[in-house]
Amino acid sequence: MRSSCIVFVFVCFNTLQGQHYPSGMDLVQRAQSKYFQQQYEQVNAAWHLVAPRQLGQNKEQAEFYSLSAALRSNYPGVAKKQSLFQLDYPYSRKAATLPLDLAHFYFDNKKYGYALKWFRNVDERSINKPKKPRFNFNYGYTLFAVKNYTTARKYLKRVQDHPEYESDAHYYLGHIAYQLDEYESASSSFSKVTKNQQQEDLGYFQVAMNFKLGRFEEAIKRGEQKLKKAKGSLASDVSKIVGESYFNTNNYTAALPYLEAYEGKDGKWQNVDYYQLGFT
Repeated sequence: MRSSCIVFVFVCFNTLQGQHYPSGMDLVQRAQSKYFQQQYEQVNAAWHLVAPRQLGQNKEQAEFYSLSAALRSNYPGVAKKQSLFQLDYPYSRKAATLPLDLAHFYFDNKKYGYALKWFRNVDERSINKPKKPRFNFNYGYTLFAVKNYTTARKYLKRVQDHPEYESDAHYYLGHIAYQLDEYESASSSFSKVTKNQQQEDLGYFQVAMNFKLGRFEEAIKRGEQKLKKAKGSLASDVSKIVGESYFNTNNYTAALPYLEAYEGKDGKWQNVDYYQLGFT
């Protein structure tokens, strides 16, 4: 039985066992290495085969990495394991930082539902100042991703002047304002976006917002510029806005080709589309 365990550890841990059991500290260091390589199943497989007496003073650290790996792997019953750890080590600094670490982990892996769960468990007062911007942006974006726009705005505003997050914050603040029909605010936020790719992505929204604000000349200018590169449904939607902008400035001749280029919503025209085209 002992030899089979040794073989199993060797397979899971890649030479975890040698001629004798490694020390508790050696086990912790090896587990840490696997942990930071995100090989979480190997971390847990190793701990299940380690006798507690081997760990000694490293027991808390070992149990923390085992718990953290289990939480990242979404093992069944892991919530109970977390509660037991907190009872056993009520003053553990690692346990205190675990919700924030997990929130960032799930955020980085684009699992925003899981990330939200852990962000909500974070005690914001415990976050030191250098880590606050990352928390505010990641939490704000997570809330944006689940369409909790009001609360997302609160956190994104905290980093709208931060050098690392400024452009991203304004990009999503603009989208939030747009979704809430706050077009002046959206336009203001979008104008502060500095990243090239984001500026390109905003082309349609800039056209649409100017149209909704009654700035038809500006909508025409931005729309015609956007149409130089736009294709497919985007080109169709922008053509409609440009056409309606010309229509609203009584320039029906200029409106006609743009209105004709509109392919309709889901391939179908509405009554207003037929009216405008007939009028021109």
